[in-house]
Amino acid sequence: MLTTIILCVLIPAMGIYAGHWFPWRKVAGRELTRIEAYIYGTAWVVGVPLIFMAIWQEWLAVGVIVAAAGGAGFATVSAYAIDGWAEQKHRLLDEKDKAQYANYRTRANEAD
Repeated sequence: MLTTIILCVLIPAMGIYAGHWFPWRKVAGRELTRIEAYIYGTAWVVGVPLIFMAIWQEWLAVGVIVAAAGGAGFATVSAYAIDGWAEQKHRLLDEKDKAQYANYRTRANEAD
């Protein structure tokens, strides 16, 4: 049991270190996006204990952890999607305001 706990500490830590200094730009041509980095880190932090639980056939624990990680992942992705939608909406409203203001300025200059 102690060996498993030690492995569940060391293996994810090594995976996180490897991902932190991995040459993503050389291999993938770019850095990881924030969502990709979340997935990478979560896979190490959750995946290693899940493997041990599956070996021990602790299926309820596996199911609970997968459900929790899946719910958190869905919430993260949907929050980013909502933020992107709101940002796009505000950008469009800003453009509309700029165009309207430019129209007012043009009219004011023509009146002079």
